[in-house]
Amino acid sequence: MIFDTITKCVIATNQTYVNSLKEQGAFDAEAQKIAFDKTMESVLEILSSDAKQYIIETTGDLNTYLTNLIEAAVNENRASWYNGVTMPHYIFILKLAKILAK
Repeated sequence: MIFDTITKCVIATNQTYVNSLKEQGAFDAEAQKIAFDKTMESVLEILSSDAKQYIIETTGDLNTYLTNLIEAAVNENRASWYNGVTMPHYIFILKLAKILAK
């Protein structure tokens, strides 16, 4: 559930912020930092205090854990678009693979 939330926040940031800057050729390092911060803020707003506490108890560091998941989601989002597979299809494929692996 946490990765799904993060993936959706990454997609939302892309749609509302990143894509237009990329079209303008203005997606520089500062814009990337802003995009990350927007995504992190969205994730932190959505996660319940219980979910945050669980992450802290199991990983020891909420920010590091979420940062790693956000970066992974960004990379997966980028890779899926490059390969011609949209993110919703990619998420479906991942969920199906987990079901079939059981």
